[in-house]
Amino acid sequence: IYNDSGVPVSSVMRMFDSNQFQLEVRHLDSKGATSEGWIVFKGSCDFEPISGKPDCLRILLKSDDPSNSFTYDEKLFTRGVNFGLSCFKRVASAILKAFNLELDVKTDVITVSPASSVLKMFWETSVGLFPTAEGSLWKPHSIKTGFKGPLPSGCAMQPEAATA
Repeated sequence: IYNDSGVPVSSVMRMFDSNQFQLEVRHLDSKGATSEGWIVFKGSCDFEPISGKPDCLRILLKSDDPSNSFTYDEKLFTRGVNFGLSCFKRVASAILKAFNLELDVKTDVITVSPASSVLKMFWETSVGLFPTAEGSLWKPHSIKTGFKGPLPSGCAMQPEAATA
């Protein structure tokens, strides 16, 4: 999936103890035709078997703290995008259900696809999230010089950067 600037949109899902997760989507279109936009989903998850797929589990994302389960930096987006993101933030629990996530327990690959018709308007393909060491995560190379991404490697969301 590429943004309007031709830069790949990247997703990183981090799983923590107690079934906590953080799903980061980076390199989204942003002000000034840059690719600095990012959104982060946080919460917990449950797993359930998938009928007919014995080696797969469905991942059910849940919001533990609705006020903090969807964050972004409003300074990076246009007024129209900020309006849309603020609407998403108000229904964060429902947004988490808009994704279809399946874990292949043999390969540890999570396949993400849109589950709701609203998401399918913007996103049509499934994306595989492969196990990757932190130091080997893809770094943007076709973005303006000096840009290192919204969340430095190994860092969680910075409170002063998260608004909305």
